[in-house]
Amino acid sequence: MINSMPYNYTKDERRAMLNWSIEDKIAWTKKTIREALALAKRPIVQFSGGADSCVLAWFVHNIDPHVVMVFHDWGLFLPRTKEFCIEYFHKYDMKYMITDSGYNYKSFLKNKGLPIFKGFHPFLKKKDYSKYNISEDCRRLKDICWKKTCQLYFPDYYFIGITAWESPQRKSIFINHGVYQKKPRDTTSVKPIVLFKKSEIFQIIKENNIYWEQSSYEDVYNGEVIKWHENCEEKKKLFDCFFSDLECFMCLTRFKSKGWGRFGKLARKYPKEFREVMDLGIKDSMEKIIKDYPDKTAYVQEFLNTYYYKKEA
Repeated sequence: MINSMPYNYTKDERRAMLNWSIEDKIAWTKKTIREALALAKRPIVQFSGGADSCVLAWFVHNIDPHVVMVFHDWGLFLPRTKEFCIEYFHKYDMKYMITDSGYNYKSFLKNKGLPIFKGFHPFLKKKDYSKYNISEDCRRLKDICWKKTCQLYFPDYYFIGITAWESPQRKSIFINHGVYQKKPRDTTSVKPIVLFKKSEIFQIIKENNIYWEQSSYEDVYNGEVIKWHENCEEKKKLFDCFFSDLECFMCLTRFKSKGWGRFGKLARKYPKEFREVMDLGIKDSMEKIIKDYPDKTAYVQEFLNTYYYKKEA
């Protein structure tokens, strides 16, 4: 049975909630959104364009069509990300706002460095990042956008499309802290879709004909068409994470995994953009790291051999 007091859940109860039926999860999601809206004066939805965001925005908009959708364009996306977000907002006649960081990927690479640190963790230490022109400032771009949102709209509650099943860390945060979290600038984050598995997200999209960018969850790897939205839990075991074209396209998240994570997908699906960012410094930094850490970078060398040097031949 669904508890009517979300603040009173124990850790054991939250852990059990993750295994509820999809029907109970949907009912709880709607209830949580209504409760948060009753508390909020200026609520917003943080919208990224991904499948989770599409489901979250659809739930919230159906309950209260006056809630504003916010897309943070922090600059390291393919052009299609912003295009799709605007299409989605117009599709459902949603109120929305877009804030930007003031950077695009070219200006970031030129002025800040290369946002590729995740591909070389943990053997490459932060103290050595400058040697390879690596920057963590991409994390600050989100903060720039969020600060602008707060200055322009003054939100008090914001809905965010995070699911506990995406990573052990997110699962732990939900079990230990719940759905509501106090955040800076007098705001509170709310995670109404936190219970859903990725397969359930795609099921909700299909059953309700929710508008989404299906092609962004598809790829071709070793001659095989990979559709992340089909049998996704099984694919996650093979590839270690889900991929969407609408995320930061230079991020080396899961670069050590099969298929080289997001960056591998960039190389396969968007060779022009891949070549451009590689020639803007990423290739040179990778070669320097390989030279300095030959025993730890076989996966980097294989990546370059597969997607960069082969094209030069």
